[in-house]
Amino acid sequence: MELERRDFRAMMFYDFMRKISVEQSHDNLVEAFQDQTPFKRTVERWYLDFRRERTSLQDEARSGRPSTAVTPETIAAAGTLIREDSRINYEQFAETLKIGKAAINTILHDYLGVRRLAARWIPHKLSEMQLEARVE
Repeated sequence: MELERRDFRAMMFYDFMRKISVEQSHDNLVEAFQDQTPFKRTVERWYLDFRRERTSLQDEARSGRPSTAVTPETIAAAGTLIREDSRINYEQFAETLKIGKAAINTILHDYLGVRRLAARWIPHKLSEMQLEARVE
């Protein structure tokens, strides 16, 4: 069974409420869950948060922009752009799709499986039809 962070936090909170030390709480977790256990420093941090009367076991919101640029819609749009113009460059992708170059790189290489060759985007692996066309 795979436990989530929230599950471990609940166990730590239970130990905290029972006045069990950080060391003993961590040892109990290691004994029960071996390599899935959070680090001792993590247990210490949560104990500090519990002392400061933290009530939520959920992750707090983090600053920064979430990674929402690589979506099925942008992947499909990038594929369409390549089919329309195989000589399109990163700047044109960024301008058209309104996403960053790192996201474009991820879409092109990881999702669409294309690479740049002689100023054109071509698939890493050719389809059966493309292989037959090369033979002819």
